[in-house]
This record gives sequence, C-alpha cells and structure tokens, in this order.
Amino acid sequence: MSSTPILQSQFLRYFVFGFAFPLAFLLMFTLFAQNGYSAQVTLAWSPNTESDLAGYKIHYGTTSRAYSSHIDVGNRTSYTVSNLQDGRVYYFAATAYDTARNESGFSSEVRYNPPSPSAKFKIWLEAERGFLQAPMKTASDGIASLGQYIWVPDGSGNNSNPGYGGYAEYVFDVPVAGQYVLWGRVLSNNGSNDSLFVSMDEASYMLWTTQITTTWTWDRANNWAVADPVYFNLAQGTHTLLIEQREDGTKLDRLLLTNDLTYVPQGTGDIERAKIWLEAERGFLQAPMKTASDSGASSGQYIWVPEGSGNNSNPGYGGYAEYVFDVPVAGQYVLWGRVLSNSGSNDSLFVSMDDANYMLWATQISTIWTWDRVNNGVVDPVYFNLAADIHTLLVDQREDGTKLDRLLLTNDMNYVPQGVGDPGGTKIWLEGEGGTLKAPMRTASDSGASSGQYIWVPEGSGSNSNPGYGGYAEYSFDVPVAGQYVLWGRVLSNSGSNDSFFVSLDNSGYLIWDTLISGSWVWDRAINRDVADPAYFNLTAGTHTLRIEQREDGAKVDRLLLTNDLSYVP
Repeated sequence: MSSTPILQSQFLRYFVFGFAFPLAFLLMFTLFAQNGYSAQVTLAWSPNTESDLAGYKIHYGTTSRAYSSHIDVGNRTSYTVSNLQDGRVYYFAATAYDTARNESGFSSEVRYNPPSPSAKFKIWLEAERGFLQAPMKTASDGIASLGQYIWVPDGSGNNSNPGYGGYAEYVFDVPVAGQYVLWGRVLSNNGSNDSLFVSMDEASYMLWTTQITTTWTWDRANNWAVADPVYFNLAQGTHTLLIEQREDGTKLDRLLLTNDLTYVPQGTGDIERAKIWLEAERGFLQAPMKTASDSGASSGQYIWVPEGSGNNSNPGYGGYAEYVFDVPVAGQYVLWGRVLSNSGSNDSLFVSMDDANYMLWATQISTIWTWDRVNNGVVDPVYFNLAADIHTLLVDQREDGTKLDRLLLTNDMNYVPQGVGDPGGTKIWLEGEGGTLKAPMRTASDSGASSGQYIWVPEGSGSNSNPGYGGYAEYSFDVPVAGQYVLWGRVLSNSGSNDSFFVSLDNSGYLIWDTLISGSWVWDRAINRDVADPAYFNLTAGTHTLRIEQREDGAKVDRLLLTNDLSYVP
C-alpha cells in the first residue's frame, strides 16, 4: 500500500510540513482573476518511489479535516484546483493509492485563504534593511524610522549612468496583483541632492526627482518629465526593487508600496510592532528531536536531540521541530531563540523559513539559558521578509545536545528579550473574514476595514435570540503561552439595534458582547453583559476555537485580537 504523502505548501513562497514519509507534496498557490475573481491552487509534487503506486487524490473543503470534495488526479505530478472563493479559508490534504486501490491515510493539512483582489495592502520596507552596494551606505538620525537611513554621502560624486552606481536592493512579496505606487520618506535639502534612479524587476530605470525639503518628507515616486506618480502593475508573487544613486546626498529613510492609491503616509509610517512567541515544545516534533524538562526553561520544558544521538550534516533529514504561525503585519523580522549550548560540539541548528534553503545557526556558547539572534554564519542577524499571512518555521537538528527553550519573531529590531521572554506579549490577530462563515453571516467590502473587508449579518436579515442557532464566524488558533487573555474586536455598530454578538470559546457557554456604538470603526474589548467587563479567558497553550455569532443584524466586525497583554490597547 502506498505511504501517506507529506503535504507542503507555497503562497508566494514554500511552507514546509516535514513529516517522515517518502512522498513530498508541494502546493504552489496562485491567485488570478477570472469570472468574478475566482482563485486557483496549483499543486505539484515529487513522485512516490513505490512500485505499486497507482495515483493520488486531493481532498479539500472549507472545514479542517472534513473535506467536502476530492479529486482523483491519477498518476500525474501536478494538478490545479479552480473556482475557489476569495475570502474563504480552504483546507487541503492528499492521499496516495496503489494498484489494488488501497488508499493511504491523509497527509498533513494545508490551510489557504485566497486574498480578495479588492483588498488594500501596505508593504513597508526599511531602507537600511536592503542589500546595499557601495557607495550606498547606512547613516544614523534619531528622527528617522528605527534611527537609520541610507544615502551616498555628499562629496562621493554623482552617477549619470543607471546600473553603474551604488544601490539598495529589496525583495518583497505582493499578496494581490494590481496597480501599486511607491512612496519614500526622503530628505533632499537642495536641488543638487534630490534625485534617485528606480527600477522594478529589472525594468528600465526611471529618474525619481524627490521633493526638496529640510525635514523628512513622504514623496511619491515619479519619473521626471514622464509620469507623476509612477504606477507599477505588479503580479502576485515576489518582486525586486532597486534604488540607485544619482545625486549624492539624497537621503532615504523608509519605503512603502501600496495598492491603496488614496493613502498618504504620515510621520515615520505605520509601525505595528509585532512579537510572535513560540514555545519550542509546542511545535510538531520529529524524532530524535524530543521534549525534556528544566525548571529554568519557559513553561519548564525545552527541546533537543539528546547528547549521544548523533549529529546531522544534511539539513532536511534530521529530527526537527515545526511551527506554523500567523504574521499580523508584513515586514522584516528577526528570529530569536532561548538556547543552552555549553560547548562547541553542541552549539548549532539548521533553520528554514517557508521551505527556503536551510541556514546554519551557530548559537552562542553558554552554561545558562541565553537569548541568541539567528545568524547564518555569513549574515548576523538574518532578516526574514514575511508577508502578513501564515508561515512555517523548521528548526532541524545539526549537533546533538543543543537545547532550545523558546522562540521569538519580531519586527522590532531594537527589542532584546530577557529572562524567559515576555509572558504578556502574545498577540493573536484574526481577520474577521478569515474564519469559517455560516450564513447569514457573510463578508462585505469597506476600504476603511483591514484588508478591505469585514463580516456581518446584513441589516434586515433578522436578529437571533438563541445562541447556537444563528449565523457565525468560527476561528481556530494556537495559543503559545497559557494564561489569561482578553478579546478585542474592531467593530462598527452605529445604533443600539445593531451592537451585539454572542461569543463562545471552545464550545463553552455563550456570552453577550454589547459593542461600543460609533459611526466609525473602533476597537472594543469584549464584555459579558451584566457579568464581566472585560471578559477574561483562561487559555491553555494549544489549539482553541472562537465563535462570533449573530445576535443583532447589522453589527460589523473587521478584525479580532486575543492577547495576554492586559494593558495593550490596539
């Protein structure tokens, strides 16, 4: 009988689900506009080596592990599933079958949420985080974003030939195809230092004449005497931006690419500091990677490949820990690990993000638990450009005896974790439309909503006085750290007749959440009417389910946040 496939996935990049079976599936997700913006998912995989293999089946649906559809794809090694709804979460799994029609068990599951083509996105890039080619260099300024900017210093000389000067190069992901503009936070204080060359995806260079000002200013990229602003028609996927010197002395602090053509950035731009904490032992562990106990570790446990189990020189073939997590805001992230490596023979791990090439992380040597930022031997630290989406991290054994307690991904480059890490730093963001929706709960569009969409039971559909019997949105999420959490929602309830929901966590009893009444989107902390304000949820580390159910029609929800930081206000 054919063995169970390993399902892997890609949405702009690869997500690895490295289970120990010989067959590896690669799900390559692509989104395209056709007949009302339907989405399609292209699957490609390496063939199984078993002699009696007859074919494969792809199973999918909108409920985890309850697949409503399947496709027998025969013995081919790629297939495209079409006509998926934008804004609906889909779950995929695969099985293999042999010549006797014996079928394997389900593979690991892949979750995919096609973004809406009408959604608005902001892709922020810190200027100094690109690849810099001299004489382009970093300099410091206390009022620049993160305190740094890039320039070719005054006096270095101008460059009249694009393609031959110093430059900054940025690689970024576009979640939805469309027309984008490029903004830069610039400081050009006279007419002799107010221009740069710009090229997108190796297209012809354009001459960006920046605004002249004595303070940092947001300026939209133009092509002098040709177009102001320049519109970039970008396909979904990975792109490369080059900012090259023209006049020395031109300063660049930060960049923004957005398909929201009415948006004008202010100050240093949107900076939502994200800290994503992962308990090492909460990942999926593949032997010989295992859990062990230490009272000095966070939650009293850590992971390792025990001393004497043997080293692994081939990344992708050893024991590992796998983590699937959500990034709430796109940008550049660093990865920290709380490690204990007491000698040069047990101080390294392999690391892969979203099925990219493995890097060798040489951890700090210490006799006590120490926070160490992931490096790649050559680059220290490593920067991960992450889209606001689901990602997968693999930590693979290299030298046995290397201990790992906790992980942190953050876009706050100045933050240094201490002790066991921030126990009150967990923020679990959920897009309203990203849940499983039961009618009459539905998705609607609003340019003022996060990602351009929200959920509601439309006005006039009728209210529901019996919790458990109405339309709802249901979300499955992982809690990395046990503790007391509160629930926030970005809501719009403009009268007393459309300002309430039923809320249930893990199928417990329902509470009534009377939301704030406002004429605009506001953040409101969930209450339990006449019982508790706010409502506190005691959550264990692990997977949980949240249900937001209709009570009064017309109440709108844009985004949700569960956090154990009880002082945080989104």
